Amino acid sequence: MKYVSKKQQILNVLIIFFSSFLLAGLFAGYMIYNYSPTVGYLAANTILSPDVVEKISYIDSHPTTDKESKFIFNGIVFSYYDKTTGRLKQLPINANSYKQFYSMVESEKSLDNINGQVEREFNQRDLAFLTITVKTDSSNLQQATKNFQLIQFNDKDYFRVQLRGEKNKIEWAYFYKPGLYEEILSLFLEKTDNRPRVAISHQQL
Repeated sequence: MKYVSKKQQILNVLIIFFSSFLLAGLFAGYMIYNYSPTVGYLAANTILSPDVVEKISYIDSHPTTDKESKFIFNGIVFSYYDKTTGRLKQLPINANSYKQFYSMVESEKSLDNINGQVEREFNQRDLAFLTITVKTDSSNLQQATKNFQLIQFNDKDYFRVQLRGEKNKIEWAYFYKPGLYEEILSLFLEKTDNRPRVAISHQQL
């Protein structure tokens, strides 16, 4: 058995201690980089998951009576500017197409620094929108619809997701994915079904 001096034992303990400390620091840095809210958002954490979107159910104020009402899922609508007709067109989106869209973008990370030019791009005429709508859970004449989540796309491949801050202050998480604009046009225009159009609130478009 090899003899190890007391001094060497202490040195070995210190090496193990500082190695553990260094590894812990590296791991903490990794966790902060990937999960800290100061870094940004994952698209998967800002866009409603396909698994829950059709199960939306919550209490909110009625837009006309201001009374508390139960709201449930109504539909998903894709709106885009048709350059041929010069008009905004709206198409209902089925669950399968929405799931494919979610898979396209769920791993994207939001952009940390947004300049004025990127924001101005979303004031252009030819934006596309994906709107998740809800409706009051009733069949009376006072039934109403609301926009639950809005996602906007521009032809520069930027997209942004509407967030609700404190006191319902509207904020945006911005993302960029090369080629996304053409991908979503191809997906939604080729795979939409023939269901009736779903009402959406134009005040948020």
